[in-house]
Amino acid sequence: MASERFRRQLNQEGTQWQTEGLISPEQWQQLRDRYQIDNLEQDSKNRFTLILMSVGCILIGLGMLTYVAANWQEIPRNVRVGMLFLLFIGVNFGGYQLWQSVRSVQQRLGQAILLLGGLLLGANITLLAQMFHIGGSAHPLFFNWGLAVWLMAYSLRQTPLGLLSIVLLGLGYWTGWWEVYWDLSSRYAEPSLYSVVMLNMPAIAALLFIPLAYRCRSRLLFTAACLGVGSALINSWHEYVLMDIPILAAIVLILPTALLWGYDDTLWADLLRQRLPLTQNPRPFQPIARVLGIVYLGQLLYFNSFYFSRLSFDLSWYAGNQQWLYFLPGFLLLTIVMVVQWVYLVRSELRSERRNANHRNNTLAIAGFLGAIGFICLLSTPTGHPWITFTINALLALLGIGLIRQSLENSRRAPFWYGLVLIVLQITSRMLEYETALMLKALIFILCGAGVILAGLWFEKYMQHHQAIAPQAPDTSIDS
Repeated sequence: MASERFRRQLNQEGTQWQTEGLISPEQWQQLRDRYQIDNLEQDSKNRFTLILMSVGCILIGLGMLTYVAANWQEIPRNVRVGMLFLLFIGVNFGGYQLWQSVRSVQQRLGQAILLLGGLLLGANITLLAQMFHIGGSAHPLFFNWGLAVWLMAYSLRQTPLGLLSIVLLGLGYWTGWWEVYWDLSSRYAEPSLYSVVMLNMPAIAALLFIPLAYRCRSRLLFTAACLGVGSALINSWHEYVLMDIPILAAIVLILPTALLWGYDDTLWADLLRQRLPLTQNPRPFQPIARVLGIVYLGQLLYFNSFYFSRLSFDLSWYAGNQQWLYFLPGFLLLTIVMVVQWVYLVRSELRSERRNANHRNNTLAIAGFLGAIGFICLLSTPTGHPWITFTINALLALLGIGLIRQSLENSRRAPFWYGLVLIVLQITSRMLEYETALMLKALIFILCGAGVILAGLWFEKYMQHHQAIAPQAPDTSIDS
C-alpha cells in the first residue's frame, strides 16, 4: 500500500486536477478507491488511538516493573524466573502480531517491539545469572546474547534485529578478544571451543551475517557485516605479525580488499539458494562490497605510509608460540573463499562481452596493489628501512590519482573526492611527520586548501557540463 504521505498529497492534487478539468470525476473516484483516500481520517484516528494505548501500556508496564523491583528480593526465585519468561514471551508475541498487520504504522510498531524483545533477552540473561550467582566476564554474555538475537533475526527476517546482533557480537568480540588471547599465550594452554570461536570470529561472522543479509534483503545489513568481518580480520593480522609468520601476515593484510573486490552475488546466490530482487541489477551487493574494498585499501595504505609503519617492525622475538594455529580454521576458510571468488571473477571478465576494458583494468589495478602490498609485507625488514615507506607512499599516490581519473571517466563524485582526500592527507601527513619550518607548513596548508577548493569547483563545473551534453541513467557499476 502507498504511504500515507503520498495519499494525502494525492488527495490535495487530485481535487485540484478535477477542478481544473484534467481528470474526470469518474477517474478521480477510481483513484480514491484505489488508494483508499476516504479512509485517511479513520486511519489517523486509529493511529492516535494506537499511540494512546501504547503510551498507556508503557506506563502500566513501568509501574509494574517498579513495583516488582521494589519487592524483587521478597519474590520467590521460581516466580521471578516465570515472570521474566512470561515478559519476554509476551513482548515478542505482541510485537510479532503487530508486525504481521497490513497497516504500515502497526508494522513499524511491531518491529520496534520485537527490537525491544531482543533487548529484554539480554536483561533476562543478566538477571538469571545474578539470581543463580553465575559470575564471570561480560564478553560471554554479549556473545550468547548476540547469537540468540541472530536466531530471532534469521527466523523473522528482521534487519533491526540483525544489526543489534552484529553490535552485540562485536561487543563480545572486542571486550573478550584480549582476555582469550592472553589465556592462550602459554605454550601449554588448552584451548576451549569458546576461545577457538572467538579467535576465528571473522569467518564465523561472515557465515552468520552474509546469508542473513540475503534473507532480510538488506543492503544496510550487508554493509554492517562487511565492516564487522573486515575489522576482525585487521585485528587478526596482529597475531601473525607477532608470531613472525610473514606469508600468513601478508595474506591476512590483503584479505579484506581481496574478498570485497572479488565478491559476486551471482556466485553465492545459487549456493545460498536465495534471490535478492532489490533492483533489476543481478549484482545488488557487489557495488557495496567493491566500494568498501576501495575504502579499506585507501585506509590500509594511508596508515602504513608513515615512517613508523607496522609493516617495518621486526617482532621475531615473539616467535616460538604456537597460538597462531588456533586462527587457522577461519583463515583457511576465508582464503579458500577469496581464491574461489577471484577465479570466478577472472573467468567472468574474460567471458563476458558486456564488461568493457575499463572493468578489466580496474581488476588488474586492484590485483597489482594487493600484490605489491603482500610483497612488501612478505619482505619487511627491521624498523626504519626507507624503501618500505617510499613504496607505500607511491602506492597511495597512485591510488588517489587513479580514483580521480576513474571519476572523470565515469562522471562519479565519490571516487573524485575520496582520491582527493587521500592525496591531501598524504601531503599534510608527510609534512607534519618530518621536521619542517613553520612557514613551509603554513604554505603547504594554504596550497592544499586552495587546491581542494579549485579542484572541487572545477570538477562540479565539469560534472554539470558533462551531464548537460550526455545525460545518463544512474549507474550501478563498481565506481558508483
